[in-house]
Amino acid sequence: MLATVVPGFGPSGKISSRTDFRRGQLDYAFVVEDGKARLRLIRTGNSIEDKAEVLSGLQAGDMVVLDPPDSLMDGNPVDAQQEGSKP
Repeated sequence: MLATVVPGFGPSGKISSRTDFRRGQLDYAFVVEDGKARLRLIRTGNSIEDKAEVLSGLQAGDMVVLDPPDSLMDGNPVDAQQEGSKP
């Protein structure tokens, strides 16, 4: 599965609202580790426009899946492509 990824935790400590999703009352994001999608529980704070403040669950350098499809599951192999790069 092709997955577009973006850096998940910049100097501002914010991620795009297109990377996190909610199941019940919990927030999650998929990160790519060793070619596999890994589901991470994250804690978000304030949201401004299309950015959410990350309080915990992501680290600097994490590559977060942008617009994860509903079919993506923890452990699925993914071919990560940086946002804006050509396939």
